[in-house]
Amino acid sequence: KAQRYGIGTRPRTSRAKLVLQAVNRLSVTRSRMDGTVTDVATFAVVLAALVLGGKVGGMLHAPLVGEIVVGLLLGPEGAGFLLYPEAIVLVGNFGLCLLVMEGGLSIDASTLRGVGRTACVVAVAGAPPPPPSSLGWPRR
Repeated sequence: KAQRYGIGTRPRTSRAKLVLQAVNRLSVTRSRMDGTVTDVATFAVVLAALVLGGKVGGMLHAPLVGEIVVGLLLGPEGAGFLLYPEAIVLVGNFGLCLLVMEGGLSIDASTLRGVGRTACVVAVAGAPPPPPSSLGWPRR
């Protein structure tokens, strides 16, 4: 009854055709893997260059400047070594989130209660002046 209505049956395929389909799937998977391995290797080289740039910059007491120089040299405006600079920005944003979270974890609540009011006054009083001054106001 199932065969009469075509339920649970599949068309016959020759062994040669099945082998060719399997090889085709394998080659597509392999090419995807090669791209992934290349991307991971590129990312590892970039991270190693950043560490090295940070160390060289650290000798000059400016590790962040060394890392910025590496970014300029390897980025799209420099050597164009990075194929997907957006991915590096994404990883950087994730790192920034972790850094801010680490700062929040290290805050002592009792100390914050003691200086909280003063800190709020300083923040509120200090935030408004910079934007107008960056626009050239007041003019002299």
